[in-house]
Amino acid sequence: MSSTSSSSSSARAGGASSGGPSEYFETATGNRICRKASLYGTQNIRIHGKSLVAENVTIRGDLANVKMGKHCCIRDSVVLRPSMKVVKE
Repeated sequence: MSSTSSSSSSARAGGASSGGPSEYFETATGNRICRKASLYGTQNIRIHGKSLVAENVTIRGDLANVKMGKHCCIRDSVVLRPSMKVVKE
């Protein structure tokens, strides 16, 4: 069952436009987040507006701050995490 649904969902074009209204939720700034996305450390994740986070995306805000600009499209099966390199200021 999962291999059939994942192959059909990854073959879809258009991301959020092909999903039903219950598959995504919209934030106050117009971001559309898939309910199947994994967000860790949400207090450290900043998405600045009108962005799309598709299914099976993992955003690791538990490691450090993660910031995204406006009009970003994060497609299927992407992992966003902060750099592991420590920057000295």
